[in-house]
Amino acid sequence: MRRAPGEGSIRKRKDGRWEGSVTIGHTERGNPKRRVVYGRTRAAVVAKLDALKGELSATGTIVAPSSMTVAQFLERWVESRALRARRSTVDNYRTIVAHYIAPAIGERKLQKLEAVHVQTMLAELAARRVVIANQRTRREAERTVSARMVRYVHLILRMALGDAVKWGVLRRNSAALLEPPRVPRFEPSVWSQEAVVAFVAHAAGSRYHAAYLLALTAGLRRGELLGLRVSDLAPALRSLTVRRAVTLSGGTLAEGEPKGGRRRTIHLDGAVGAALETRLEALWRERDEALEAGLWRGGPDPYVFGSTLGTPTHPRNLARDFTAVCRRAGVPRIRLHDLRHTYGSHAVARLSLPDLSARLGHTDPSFTARVYTHPTPGAAERAALTLDELYGEPDRDAVTMRSNDPQSGGRRRPN
Repeated sequence: MRRAPGEGSIRKRKDGRWEGSVTIGHTERGNPKRRVVYGRTRAAVVAKLDALKGELSATGTIVAPSSMTVAQFLERWVESRALRARRSTVDNYRTIVAHYIAPAIGERKLQKLEAVHVQTMLAELAARRVVIANQRTRREAERTVSARMVRYVHLILRMALGDAVKWGVLRRNSAALLEPPRVPRFEPSVWSQEAVVAFVAHAAGSRYHAAYLLALTAGLRRGELLGLRVSDLAPALRSLTVRRAVTLSGGTLAEGEPKGGRRRTIHLDGAVGAALETRLEALWRERDEALEAGLWRGGPDPYVFGSTLGTPTHPRNLARDFTAVCRRAGVPRIRLHDLRHTYGSHAVARLSLPDLSARLGHTDPSFTARVYTHPTPGAAERAALTLDELYGEPDRDAVTMRSNDPQSGGRRRPN
């Protein structure tokens, strides 16, 4: 008679130990698949079988025992992510695992990992400094682990263990049982209109003038600017298509899909088009000079903001130029990426949220409203509108007529 899943049996072995088995399913041919447990006493075997039956009842399956460590699993998990994430993202995962997770819990057996182990790791990270080797210089340096980084470590471990549950390697995700660490809300710096005007005026002579205008009028990311090729520009420079991004990965520049894999077409105004035309004129001069010297490496479809030899511009060089322009313009020092936040914060009052979201390359307009729009300098003062500004000058005669209207109950004394 075919034994049903969850049905077990117990017997005493010749060596004096007790042996128990439970049916956990059947093969394609109908043969039973069984898990066997051992114990010094019958009661110990019964307890083990009850635990297996409870697992089978709750999840419909029983996870096979494994000696895989947390570090071994995470190494395989990171490689699996390479099939569905950008190279730079996978490199970030690998760095987090190597610097923060593996040193703390990497030697633990994956199936023995409990929530208390994860909580202890996060608490220790939040309370100490770690030694990290710079990928470019190979020099080690001590760094304080920020609350944001601790939260990111927890997020990555929760994602990895979640996949382990889906793959049948774990019964439950111990990292998901914990509340993520609290971190202060990050508020990017946003320029005022006056600061934007001053910056643009002083950026006119920069090699990356058109790139800055694209960031301030279309919210292009740094990698999207550096990945822009001549073929991405429409005739007459009235629009462009974002097809790729250049990112720094493992100390080398790599070309890949835009963030989220979202390609989009951006329509441009005349000023941005004129700046791009100036940049293209300089690009062709650089190409001709490099070709004559036998040094051109940009091919027939070069990067718009590439180097003088046609290679991708290193993000560090763009950041240096941006800092120099900020200094000349006398504007507050912000990150290059904050040009995107500046654009979103000023454009939200002039564009519909779906239109702004599409222009920024987001899939969810609510994400745009939540993350990429911020109060602009002076907004608090401008929000203090007078009664006249809010509701207009009140009509005194209309107020008097209404107060004397019999249907309104005549004049009323104030409460």
